[in-house]
Amino acid sequence: MQKTWRLLPANPDGQKLLASSLGISPVIAQILINRGIDSVETARFFLSPSLKNLPQPFFLPNMERGVERILKAIREKETIAIYGDYDVDGLSSAALLSLFFREIGVATLVHIPDRLKEGYGLQGKALDSLKERGAKLVITADCGTKSHAALQHAKTIGLDVIVTDHHALDQESSPAFAFINPQLLPNGSLGQELAGVGVAFFLLMALRQKMREQKLFENGEPNLKQHLDLVALGTIGDMAPLIGINRILVSFGLKELAQTKKPGLIALKEIAKLEKETTLDCSDIGFRLAPRINAGGRIAQAQLGLNLLCSDDLERGRGLAKILDQCNSDRQGMQEKQVRQAIEMASQKETQFGLVVACKDWHPGIVGLVASKLTDHFYCPSIALSIEGDFARGSGRSIAGIHIVEILEECADLLEQFGGHAAAAGLTLRAENLEKFEERFKTVLRKKTAEEAYTRSIKVDCELKLADIDDRLLKELESLKPFGIKNPEPVFLGKSLHLKESKIVAEKHLKFKVADDLNQLDAIAFNMGDLHPFKQERGDLVFAAQWNIWRDVRIIQLKIKDLKH
Repeated sequence: MQKTWRLLPANPDGQKLLASSLGISPVIAQILINRGIDSVETARFFLSPSLKNLPQPFFLPNMERGVERILKAIREKETIAIYGDYDVDGLSSAALLSLFFREIGVATLVHIPDRLKEGYGLQGKALDSLKERGAKLVITADCGTKSHAALQHAKTIGLDVIVTDHHALDQESSPAFAFINPQLLPNGSLGQELAGVGVAFFLLMALRQKMREQKLFENGEPNLKQHLDLVALGTIGDMAPLIGINRILVSFGLKELAQTKKPGLIALKEIAKLEKETTLDCSDIGFRLAPRINAGGRIAQAQLGLNLLCSDDLERGRGLAKILDQCNSDRQGMQEKQVRQAIEMASQKETQFGLVVACKDWHPGIVGLVASKLTDHFYCPSIALSIEGDFARGSGRSIAGIHIVEILEECADLLEQFGGHAAAAGLTLRAENLEKFEERFKTVLRKKTAEEAYTRSIKVDCELKLADIDDRLLKELESLKPFGIKNPEPVFLGKSLHLKESKIVAEKHLKFKVADDLNQLDAIAFNMGDLHPFKQERGDLVFAAQWNIWRDVRIIQLKIKDLKH
């Protein structure tokens, strides 16, 4: 489906200011301006991510209270429990906390809920079990924001809970002993972009600082930098925005991951064919590492992923990585079948303003991926649900500019439980309310969203001539990495270019050359094989510019996003 091209307005004065102050090209200056980075100070912060620029950890609300409670537990040798979510963000968070406490000689209990039996968030029965096992303090990892009933129950049984989470709030207060969530910060604040693992990392920064001040480290101070591999894993895996603090954490986390000493991550990289890579990017996590860790929680046991991340033995790590790899293969097969069924069901419905599909035969651990594929296919907010008995449980995925949790809030009276963030949410409702919910969901979307929101579009940073695309530009583009949510890979427009020597590669991709009167470059258009052969000799292109490295030979290549000819 062809997209609308939105060429972002040029800002010559802004370009000149940034280019002259920072020694960058006008093209890079314009890309920064397009991302809202329009002052010299913010641009310098963006272009030179440094751990020294991380804020003091106590900037997060209730951090002081949470850390003091952990210190009390350490001093009085209380049993601490960690309660993590079952996705890659929750597992990375739980592993981070667990490894830190292990390093300082504090034993912990860890509970990762079963997606099918327990569901998302804190559960009273699990808290009862932790209490019976001796826990006096529970620290959540990537969950707990909306678990008000369970947190109230914890107070009743004498269990203190520190919630570390990043999900959208439904109220400002919490029954938790300490509620640490960056969404409590004023809107637009630095730090609101943090994933669950980022919040857990700042908790450990704060705890380490207090322990250092109180001279509590008997065997040396833990090195938190070595755990940034887990922070990158959870942040990218949860599709958190790669701006602000996350940009710093992920920039250094990718470097740590490339040289990680954690046996489990070494084993996971081996099975994902990344063991020889000296540099990693976000796609390596998003498409190769995170799906394997998530697969355990989706169709088997999330504990597998936690055990892998915490493993201190390479052979055991390899065994766990092999199991998770098989889980991922099984998941892919199940997903393919369920997506096919979902698209068939959705095709019978009106899909312009949202989509809700449900089926008794769908695996509850796959429905989030089904929702994601529906959103990609129909380009509208989509919800996929698995019906089991009296309840339907599932996930929703949204499109740019539509906050799915805000839409679900308008349907709250029909839901038993829901939560998440702008792009993704989980929900549970009674099966008898499915029809009413679908009608309400679409009605709210129709009222609250403009029709233009449902048009696929590509934001284009600026127009380029082929002569502009050289080694220097690509080197400067590297300085904008890592690319991801809120910091997309820069996209350019090329007008009236010659399209030459097209051929199909790997059955469905299109490889060709683009040229003007003086220059020629290679181009690759993934999944656009149906355009071969070209009907016209010239065309307009929207593309990203990248290096194509083959057998140590490096050439410039255009990665085509869309083409009009």
